Amino acid sequence: MICSECGNTNPEDSTFCQKCGKALATSSPASEAPPAKASMRTESKFTGTVKGFNIAQLLLYGSIAAIVLGVLVALFSVVGMDHVSGSYRAAEFFSSLLRAILIAGVLAGLSELISSRK
Repeated sequence: MICSECGNTNPEDSTFCQKCGKALATSSPASEAPPAKASMRTESKFTGTVKGFNIAQLLLYGSIAAIVLGVLVALFSVVGMDHVSGSYRAAEFFSSLLRAILIAGVLAGLSELISSRK
């Protein structure tokens, strides 16, 4: 007898499946056929919006804001360093700018990924 839950073949006199433990149906032509395998793929219900806002656009705007804020942070961090040498100030500026570019790149990449899923 074939289990309708897992498809395991059990002895004909079994009342429960030896593999999953489910109660076996009485002998009938329908119970002899193995169960149809359920598809593991589920339909995505991704809408691309959060409370009516388009996520891809929000991420894109966030990447632009990250660049602008990164430039401002880099400039303000350098302006406040009157007592340090020029090379250290330049390193600090580019370090802050690089962080802003990396954050903007991640946000822009996420925006593109979400746009392509629609």
